[in-house]
Amino acid sequence: DNNVYSSKWQLSGQGVVSDVVCCGVDTQAEGGDFFGATYYKLLVGGSNPTLSLYAACDERSNSSATEMVTKLASAAFDIAKSFLWGGTQNSATENEEKQAPKIERPQMAEAVDALDDPHREVRNLCLDSSGRVCAASDQLGRVLLLDIEDMTILRLFKGYRESEVAWVAIGDGG
Repeated sequence: DNNVYSSKWQLSGQGVVSDVVCCGVDTQAEGGDFFGATYYKLLVGGSNPTLSLYAACDERSNSSATEMVTKLASAAFDIAKSFLWGGTQNSATENEEKQAPKIERPQMAEAVDALDDPHREVRNLCLDSSGRVCAASDQLGRVLLLDIEDMTILRLFKGYRESEVAWVAIGDGG
């Protein structure tokens, strides 16, 4: 669902967003964050550009560590305040009740690669089970097979008007 991605991440430099697929965790970007945030690869279909690959950091995955540090600092400050100034110590539950609910804003996601054709708008994306190849259909009646890692078009099929794309998994029968 596009609304999930657009509410979680702000896709910088993208015109029209028609479809978004998550290509998995970006293992090359992981480990670069002190708190262990998770980075995802998002493939976006639409126009301006036609196809974009985004690196999206999920900072909310490390929010528990940030919240823990914030609560510890607040508790230490409350203890110091009550000891030095003789004030009453508020319990952690009272402090949590006073805080307003958090409104989460979309996080910025940066495009790391893109393919642009000003006359084409990709409408549907479907990622294969390996997460390496994506099928994309556009308004010109074409179906593209795209290698996600290299952002190269592997195959282009013409003449498939109003097409939808999907993959079929076939077992080995054994």
